Amino acid sequence: MQQISLKDVLNGHDESLRQAIAEPILLMDDAHPNLVVMSAEHYWQLTNRLAALEDEVFGQLAQANLKTSKMVGENFVKELQQLAAQDGELA
Repeated sequence: MQQISLKDVLNGHDESLRQAIAEPILLMDDAHPNLVVMSAEHYWQLTNRLAALEDEVFGQLAQANLKTSKMVGENFVKELQQLAAQDGELA
């Protein structure tokens, strides 16, 4: 990733920002990373990839929990019936 001084950008050297179309640019404030500039297309690719990875992880967790859960099948139905009965008592 290319690094550019934030001072250069603020001083009007915006040619460097055009490079963000091809790849993200890290804007530095003195020696510290401050901002990342990237194309909207690259941003959407990153956010879509992150969402897909989150979905994959949550799916794997759900499958793992389903395998170890005691709340499957008949037990699950019995628990739901008990909860429904308790709701009926409270009404």
